[in-house]
Amino acid sequence: MSYQHPDQEAEHRTRALVEAVNSALRDYYDKAKTEHTKRIAISVSHGVGGKSRTPEQQASYLLKHTSWTANSAHMADGAKHILVRQGGAVQWKLNEVKHKDQVAFGIMVKAWNEAMKTQNLRNYRGGQTFDHPGSDPLHMELPNSRLRDDDPRVVKTLEIYAKATRVDGHPRNMAFEVAKGSEFQKRWLRAYDQKLAQEKLNKGAP
Repeated sequence: MSYQHPDQEAEHRTRALVEAVNSALRDYYDKAKTEHTKRIAISVSHGVGGKSRTPEQQASYLLKHTSWTANSAHMADGAKHILVRQGGAVQWKLNEVKHKDQVAFGIMVKAWNEAMKTQNLRNYRGGQTFDHPGSDPLHMELPNSRLRDDDPRVVKTLEIYAKATRVDGHPRNMAFEVAKGSEFQKRWLRAYDQKLAQEKLNKGAP
């Protein structure tokens, strides 16, 4: 599926999701007469992490262990991040948000799931539900918006990451290499390792 303006489409759909979730929460809070200082609300993030990413930037997220793929939808402008606030303060630990107000959290999850289906959005795994217990629950993306694994930008990301972790001494992102990276990306890294090992052997040969 191709998008003429993926950034605008992702913005439109995530804004609609935000409006639906906040409306459901507002209805509950107004009926319960909950103080504004205790209410949950969400918004679309426009921080650097949610902007379109170059291969260098995507590789930096892999090296910081805050991403687990070399072809994030952010590289194609097809993803946005959502911010969750409780009492006006941004909250990253959703379990703590849930602990403070389980009823409201349940309403948020239900509305979020419904809005993802209505707006045809995906989570970081490509699923159609709000994966709040997962490792990147606030990431929303357009379906089929990721670059192909063999796209030159993805290969460039792999090259930067591989050199940093195999040559320059940066710790490997094992969650990416073992579990979460695509099969293409895992095979590419194995081939890189084999090539590097062969080059070392050749240098040591008489």
